[in-house]
Amino acid sequence: MIPCDRRPHMSHSSPGSRVAFVNSYPMDRCRQWWLDGQIPGHLIWGAQHLGDHHFEVDYVQHEKLTMLRRLRLGPFSWLDQQLRLIFRQTDIIYSGHYANVTLLSYLRSRRILRKPLVCTVFMPPDNRAFFRRAYYGHDAFICLSHPLAAYLIEEQNVPADRVFVVPWGTDLPFYGEWQAPPSDGPPLFVATGKTDRDYQTLVQAVDGLPMRLDIHCTNPDLSISVPDNVVFRSSSAVSYPELLTVLRRASGVLIPTHAVSHMAGQTSLLDALGAGRASVMTRNPLVDIDLEALGAGILVDPYDVAAWRRALERLIADPSLTREMGRRARRAAEDHLNLRRFAGDLAAVLRTVLARSH
Repeated sequence: MIPCDRRPHMSHSSPGSRVAFVNSYPMDRCRQWWLDGQIPGHLIWGAQHLGDHHFEVDYVQHEKLTMLRRLRLGPFSWLDQQLRLIFRQTDIIYSGHYANVTLLSYLRSRRILRKPLVCTVFMPPDNRAFFRRAYYGHDAFICLSHPLAAYLIEEQNVPADRVFVVPWGTDLPFYGEWQAPPSDGPPLFVATGKTDRDYQTLVQAVDGLPMRLDIHCTNPDLSISVPDNVVFRSSSAVSYPELLTVLRRASGVLIPTHAVSHMAGQTSLLDALGAGRASVMTRNPLVDIDLEALGAGILVDPYDVAAWRRALERLIADPSLTREMGRRARRAAEDHLNLRRFAGDLAAVLRTVLARSH
């Protein structure tokens, strides 16, 4: 295991070091949506605040060469962006996901690509042999949790000095000042997201409880009837600002996930922290934000209907406890689980990599 507070050393980047930034979804458009107040900034992975740390960020156009974009060559897809990056004038390449820079990593491992390459990691790779061939060219892996970092070092044999733990953080200004949840009527709880969500367990748990549940998800996979106190709303029809309005009316955020090998539910957890709402979440060994240690929520085992029901009964019976959990969630975000902290740690990683490459 790596030390729990492993941080890159604070060497200085050259004035105006240029960072080419890409991801598996369009960062150039996301930046504009963030500027327009349509999405929280943590979906841009700290790039928008690198200017505060003497970096110039180049948001590489996501789609340009149509024929290359349509090519699907397994792990060597995303050729449109990658081929343009080979010839781009930049000091370092930063990607929000290792899978969309496979070719660049391969070229870097063969010392053909001269630009350093850094990526974030929020899910462990499935194929160990392929990972070693295709991704060892990365100069640094930014892991969102300590268990992910340990996996890369212990299971994938990535050198420890290439692995950094930088906890993801919420974009506090997007959520505004903390507000206590309303105290009138049955409490409202909100669940969002589709990826690996276990809404069947949650719906079974809330059946008959004196609460309301809004689930924002398109085409949920359910084989049971939906009780009267549950409403499904299409997530594609609700904007983030509208969801924020719902969060302000809610007492808590519910994050039921399947037992999976990635950080499912992390974005919803950042919503809860930013809005300052209590959370009930399925335990995930890769997520090391301990809601119970923070006093900000309750963790339950996968597929445990009874545990979900007990957790909700506890929150319903004690509104003051629910409010206090929400207040502590917001305090944790203000103290350390915020986007500004993430961007500062990201900048330190980039400085470390640049210093090593010179």
